[in-house]
Amino acid sequence: MFVSETKKTLTFHEGTDRAGTVTIRRLSGKSLRKAAEAKTMASLKTASAISADTMKLVGDAVKDAAAARMKDEHAGAVTYDAYDLETVLVAGVESWSYAAKLPAGLDQLDDDIEERLFKEILDLSVTKKEVAEAERKND
Repeated sequence: MFVSETKKTLTFHEGTDRAGTVTIRRLSGKSLRKAAEAKTMASLKTASAISADTMKLVGDAVKDAAAARMKDEHAGAVTYDAYDLETVLVAGVESWSYAAKLPAGLDQLDDDIEERLFKEILDLSVTKKEVAEAERKND
């Protein structure tokens, strides 16, 4: 099965004049890697502006975060802060009922809707089945 076939439609602001739907899709492995790499690159860019001592602390924190992400994924959970929000939204929001065009309209989202979409897309994309397969490969 192609990952693009796994979709979910979410409703927002039901019963108001701002009501609408957003259809999200499961991200491919390539899209998940891009989102993780974008998050890492943003962290490195920030780290490049700080001292060597602070850089070591940041490096240790990045290693700890990567280890936590692997542990969470093995437990079937998602470590949201390991992925870049914009990359996930651009790849994961397939369509919506709002007038703004995609992907430019993503910049107009309320923080709470943006966060919900981000988490829903990652929850749809990182599944327990994939975690089990990864563990089997590592055995």
